[in-house]
Amino acid sequence: MHHTLSSFVRKPWHSDALGFPLLLRSTYSASCSRAFQRHAIWLVVLVSSDITVEGRSGKVVCVVHCTFIRSGFRRSLPLIAFISFSRITHLPCLSHQKIQAATLPEHQAQPASNMASSIDWVSVKALSFDIYGTLVDWESGIYNAARASAVGPYLPSRAETLNGIDDHDVKVQAENPTMLQSDVIAEGFRRYVHDLGLVADGKLSQNEVDQAAKDYGAKIGEYPAFEDTVKAIQSLGKRFKLIPLSNVDRASFSQTLEGPLKGCHFDAIYTAQDIGSYKPDLKNFHYLLEHVKSDFGVEKDGLVHVAQSLFHDHRPAKKVDIQSVWVDRKGLIGEKAHGGSEEYGYKLRVETLGELAGVVEDAFTKA
Repeated sequence: MHHTLSSFVRKPWHSDALGFPLLLRSTYSASCSRAFQRHAIWLVVLVSSDITVEGRSGKVVCVVHCTFIRSGFRRSLPLIAFISFSRITHLPCLSHQKIQAATLPEHQAQPASNMASSIDWVSVKALSFDIYGTLVDWESGIYNAARASAVGPYLPSRAETLNGIDDHDVKVQAENPTMLQSDVIAEGFRRYVHDLGLVADGKLSQNEVDQAAKDYGAKIGEYPAFEDTVKAIQSLGKRFKLIPLSNVDRASFSQTLEGPLKGCHFDAIYTAQDIGSYKPDLKNFHYLLEHVKSDFGVEKDGLVHVAQSLFHDHRPAKKVDIQSVWVDRKGLIGEKAHGGSEEYGYKLRVETLGELAGVVEDAFTKA
């Protein structure tokens, strides 16, 4: 099945009126990609228009005329393929083009309005949640904690820091499935600092690094909630049982509930500490299924898993056939949705929990 791009067009514009070619000429791939991830953009792609990329010629054959583009659409567009490896040095402007034959591949992420009907919300009994990354701003939390430590002055860019720390955290979790998450991230941070060579260069002593790692690991409960979280959870709680499935230890989670998530009620909380393994281990999802049935009488078809992480949540949820909603927080770390819903199994993509709460209320209103 394909979706015509004309269904996503909001109003016609001339490409030169937007100054978009200037944006392409002056933006390298990494920053352009982040711009697409963070913002809604009017995107103009030309039909059979020759372009030159760093001296190499190419041809854009996809038609998107001033289309309201969200990040999930961008990866299948031929123009973006050019941007991904180079800077655009020449991009001619064309007048309006008819949008007739252009299509999007089936696997592309769609806005909520186009996917909402794939979940029968009225029959859903419970929502399970990833917390840190979905309800709580994990990336800002770990970056701010790292910056506040003695290591802070020596850290590279936000993106490099986050990805470097995350690489180590995932390895530590796999090596030590029963270690508390606060200790996991402390060890991951310690290993990342070792990679930076701060002790070897004489910038910090090992004792200073060890203390920084300990302090860093103790700050999980201070990580901020996303602005939409509390209100959305309160709304969703009127319709469903709400059950976190978290990699964070109970003590850190309790601190979060008393602080950033104060006002949120959960009917049960299942943590990696309880289960003895970390997501994406399938053991965590089997535990979820077994306990929502024994604790609440909810079968698999009455459960929807809500999460940001494609790696930790959606890929394993698909393997055990749990329907899921991707809350695409536009994060810098983790897998990117190159394969879309077909690969990761999510039935709905939203950008905030507030958007999800709106979809649910709309479904119940129409029922």
